[in-house]
Amino acid sequence: MSAVQDAGDPVGRAARALAPAPSLYKVCFFLTADARTGMLPRILAPIAKLGAVPERVHASTEDGDGQEMSVDLRVANLSEREAFLLDKTLRVIVGVRSLLVIRDEMD
Repeated sequence: MSAVQDAGDPVGRAARALAPAPSLYKVCFFLTADARTGMLPRILAPIAKLGAVPERVHASTEDGDGQEMSVDLRVANLSEREAFLLDKTLRVIVGVRSLLVIRDEMD
């Protein structure tokens, strides 16, 4: 919007100035999945497609008989929509058994 248009719309300008900035979230994904070849790249792919880089990735098959993998992912600076999309995308990956999501608004 140009300065001329903005000057003619003081209400719109004030509304934009008072509008809260979009909230960003730090989101933790804790999931269990089948410990199969290619599972970890399938879990990380949706994050990469958003252009995000996880702050933490920890995957382990230490518990049990090695048939199940536990994955801890932490991704910061996600919008509410991006967090929602990652949640839905990770839940439908074949082989993902459970998913817990914790979303914390960043200051």
